[in-house]
Amino acid sequence: MRYLVDECLGHSIVRNLREAGHDVKWVGESSGGIPDEMVLAWSVDENRILLTQDFDFGELIFGRGYHAIGVVIIQIADFSGSWEEIAAATMKRLADLQQGFAGHLTVFGRDRVKSRSLPAL
Repeated sequence: MRYLVDECLGHSIVRNLREAGHDVKWVGESSGGIPDEMVLAWSVDENRILLTQDFDFGELIFGRGYHAIGVVIIQIADFSGSWEEIAAATMKRLADLQQGFAGHLTVFGRDRVKSRSLPAL
């Protein structure tokens, strides 16, 4: 799967995704500090699912009409343990749910998931 990981998510998640064979770009590596609108446009331009913790992307899409391929908002606070343990648990949830990410805004935590279809491009 092709992901763009927002800079608010740690390097452990990026590393785990890459080790699992995913095509991953991380905003924090090359473009830290860019506005959310640019992050979302980047994900669309490169046909990547955006991974973030930032609920503002929902407002950009549903409130302001921005396009998206798929957005996954990870509720990191729902997970416990060290950052490595959180990254591992997040990876398991991503693997379990990834087939439904395209065309949706998905919010998930450790034990729950909520998904909403994105407006048509």
